[in-house]
Amino acid sequence: ARAKELTTATILAQEKLIETELGALLPVGETAGEFLPTPLGSRATAEMTDRPLNYRWKRIVSPTPLPTVREIRIQVLWPRGNTDETVEVSTYVISTSPTGF
Repeated sequence: ARAKELTTATILAQEKLIETELGALLPVGETAGEFLPTPLGSRATAEMTDRPLNYRWKRIVSPTPLPTVREIRIQVLWPRGNTDETVEVSTYVISTSPTGF
């Protein structure tokens, strides 16, 4: 059961990371939310109706020493017993603007 939860959390984290990389540039800071029943930009299918509902996400955008680069961390949290489990993935995003973000 734990392996399935970790796999699900990792897939959801990758989904949110890709969504972030393809979206608009984000300001430094933290945002959070719950996963939509259907992934952004997708049509509902039978497989998607089984998406877990108890997983949440947190996105942390941090500056780096380079003005045109931001670090993006995605955390996926879900309840397990009396505590929350967490999986985190991260990447760096480069601004194409000569002045940075």
